[in-house]
Amino acid sequence: MTKLEGAIEFFLTEKEALGRSPNTISDYRNNLYRFVAQLNDKQLEEIKSRDISEFFSWLRSYEYDRIGSLEIEPRKLSDKSIRNCWCALSSFFTWAVGEFELKKTPFRLDPPKYTPPPIEPLSKAEIQGLLGTCQKCDRRDGAVILTLLDGAMRVGELIACDVSDFNQVTGELILRKTKNGKPRLTYLGRKTRQALLRYLTHRDARHEESLLMSRKGRRDELCLANPQYKIADVGDCQAFADRCAKL
Repeated sequence: MTKLEGAIEFFLTEKEALGRSPNTISDYRNNLYRFVAQLNDKQLEEIKSRDISEFFSWLRSYEYDRIGSLEIEPRKLSDKSIRNCWCALSSFFTWAVGEFELKKTPFRLDPPKYTPPPIEPLSKAEIQGLLGTCQKCDRRDGAVILTLLDGAMRVGELIACDVSDFNQVTGELILRKTKNGKPRLTYLGRKTRQALLRYLTHRDARHEESLLMSRKGRRDELCLANPQYKIADVGDCQAFADRCAKL
């Protein structure tokens, strides 16, 4: 018999070795151990299709505290979160069949339905307002806004860029850490290049440094001091980037 927790750690280690992103590994870990917690110490070989169906039935009724405060009413998991959990378990059991020579996979549940919400592109008025804001805000915020508007990229892709990834002459920007793991190119227009150059010159940025540092000199966040457009943290900034990408 194989202890389920041990198999999960083996699975996660293998995914890390294959270069899966830390976010993917963290999501897999959280969802797989949520599954473990509902099985009452069952071994891998003892898991049946019914166990998986009952787990997803429980998952749809599960409520969690958003920020760990009793003052905020708990809420249920979104369809996207349930779909992510399905993906984690599907990947694990597909791997386990080959690794532990299970006769067949107990995971035969159809994927939960999930329809991504539509993303509205920025309106002409919003774009004009943002461009006007760029003329008033500091060099860094102006560079961030223009780069997201012009480059059609995710926040994480922009955070991962180094100064060396930006061609100051052609406007070419190499996005090395993309969602699918494959580097790609985007191009920045003249005004965006000028804004980035002003910011980098003012910062006296070195070739190996992050293209856009946070206000605390860190690479792992991208915050803007711009409450008018509600992009004050990474979460809102990603929503802003998604809308820019639809232009």
